[in-house]
Amino acid sequence: MAHGNPFFHFPERFVPNTAADANPNNRIGICINVHRPVFLRGLARKIKLTRPGKEKLTMSLMDWLKRVCYVSDFENMDINDDLLNTIVSAAMPAPSTADVQPWEIIAVRSKEQKHGIANAMLDSHLRPHTGGEKRRHWLVEAPLVLVVCLDHIRAKVRLGERGEKVFGIQDTGFAIQNIRLVALENGVKSCLLREFDPIPVAQLLELPHHVEPLILIAMGFSSMEPKELTHLELEDYLHYEKW
Repeated sequence: MAHGNPFFHFPERFVPNTAADANPNNRIGICINVHRPVFLRGLARKIKLTRPGKEKLTMSLMDWLKRVCYVSDFENMDINDDLLNTIVSAAMPAPSTADVQPWEIIAVRSKEQKHGIANAMLDSHLRPHTGGEKRRHWLVEAPLVLVVCLDHIRAKVRLGERGEKVFGIQDTGFAIQNIRLVALENGVKSCLLREFDPIPVAQLLELPHHVEPLILIAMGFSSMEPKELTHLELEDYLHYEKW
């Protein structure tokens, strides 16, 4: 069932419309005509960050970006449908090559589905069944898991292989960042999970063959504060005119 967004599927799986999937022109038509609200207007000036039970905090955009941390300790508080729609709709104004918006998003709430996803998790060396029970446990306990996917038909329909293998992944990354930022604006913190086997996840969610799961976003309310992360210094990656 779609919730106001043709690329957002809810609750736990995407059941494709065979005729629409077979005709990429139909899907592109939906894509380029969808209303794209501007959720991020004014972020360059000031952001008001709100959390249930907390007063609004006025922050600079740079400080706000630093708060998009990796959180794995979530409170037992559901994310309702209205808030879920607000968060996922933030993908729509993300930059997208030829405006194809190649992402698909599956919202997962049930523990049964989350257990299935957790069983597909890999370790830090991308090996299956070698531990990671703690991570599997907190993933199941997260109130919401978004499975962000790439629609290969939409990604390549305008620009072929480069659109599919480069631009589509870039565009989906922009959408993911938007989603996490708007989630944080509404008090919802998140964690990205990349180390999983996409084949059993796709089977679990009954994805059509042209839709590939790329990343998991575990989400929920949390009192955990961001920690300072190690990072490259500016001079390590900024070059002027040439290398």
